[in-house]
Order: sequence, then C-alpha cells, then structure tokens
Amino acid sequence: MCNIEVQFEPFGALTRTQDSVWNYFEKSSERKKDSSGTQQHYIATCNYCKTTLSGQPKRMKDHLSKHCSNVPLEIKEQYSNLKKINKEE
Repeated sequence: MCNIEVQFEPFGALTRTQDSVWNYFEKSSERKKDSSGTQQHYIATCNYCKTTLSGQPKRMKDHLSKHCSNVPLEIKEQYSNLKKINKEE
C-alpha cells in the first residue's frame, strides 16, 4: 500500500517556483505597486553592487550579464550564455 499526500491550493491561487537568479539578490519584503495600488514584483537588491531593481528574473539576469561591474565573471558568463541559447531557439 502506498501513502500519497496531496495538498490543494485555494482556487485561483498562483504558485511559482523561485528562479535561481534570486541567489544573487536580496528580496525586499516591500513590493512595487502600479498606479492603481496593485502589488507587483518584489524589489531586488544586487548582492554585488547594491543596485535595486524590479524583481523580474529577466531584468535581474540582464543586470548580472550586462550592467553589474562587481559580479564574478563566471556568473556574468552564465547569464550571458543563457541569452545566446534563448536567441538560437
């Protein structure tokens, strides 16, 4: 006999996994809000240069690959290579 645990999310709840790019950023408890006051993405602070930006993984990866001068080369190349692979597909 097999025991299976099932968890149900409330109807309409969104569940997302956290992108690994967050390993290089600090997530603020504060979230950006749009003009109507609706909560948007978390505010992300780069661990290497302390730049703050919207916590959108695409923008965070772009920051590491192009804009952060303090990020280690291997991390910069990791996110630069991801962009090249995505363009080829």
